[in-house]
Amino acid sequence: MKKIIITAICILCAVMATFLYAQTQTDPNKILIVYFSQQSSGLNDATTSASRVAVSGNYIGHVQHIANIIQRATGGTLFEIQTVQAYPFEHRPLLEAARQEQRENARPRLSARIPNIQNYDTIFLGYPNWWADMPMPVYTFLEEYNLAGKTIIPFCLNGGSGLSGTVDSIIRLEPQANVVRDALVFNRNNLARAESDVTAWLRRIGMVR
Repeated sequence: MKKIIITAICILCAVMATFLYAQTQTDPNKILIVYFSQQSSGLNDATTSASRVAVSGNYIGHVQHIANIIQRATGGTLFEIQTVQAYPFEHRPLLEAARQEQRENARPRLSARIPNIQNYDTIFLGYPNWWADMPMPVYTFLEEYNLAGKTIIPFCLNGGSGLSGTVDSIIRLEPQANVVRDALVFNRNNLARAESDVTAWLRRIGMVR
């Protein structure tokens, strides 16, 4: 009888732990969606569409578009990684600037901080694939914050290069975090189906029902 009671208690504790973990993972107040994206020019300029998408008549960055979809699905809080020094709006000069930062192993200064990052358990981290790597401001972000014990879920926009080892870079920079390897790898040429694909990915990783 004693063994039965102990077994029942153990099963109950396991069920409760699973329930509490699931609640934490899906609690919107515990979810932060951090992203670095090409800035909007504020103009309806088709020449910017290589790095931006038209939403409600305005061009926004591809990564911002995906971050907005994640926010609507999870109810999490959005935070955009922004730099003190602005990047070019045009696509080619933007990539040239990114290439130069890579060569210099630069750490661009960020213009805003998250004052209450300790309140979040799950952090989505979004970025474009620039020259087979994360943009250098994302490195700045990861080096400025201690995300130990938190779950990091990457999502990456690319033109065909996939993740290019960026998840391994995140693991190296945040070794005490739980980095989800089932990252969203989204080709910018497939933005027409972004809503359904992103939602399906969120279901797969257990972030929405």
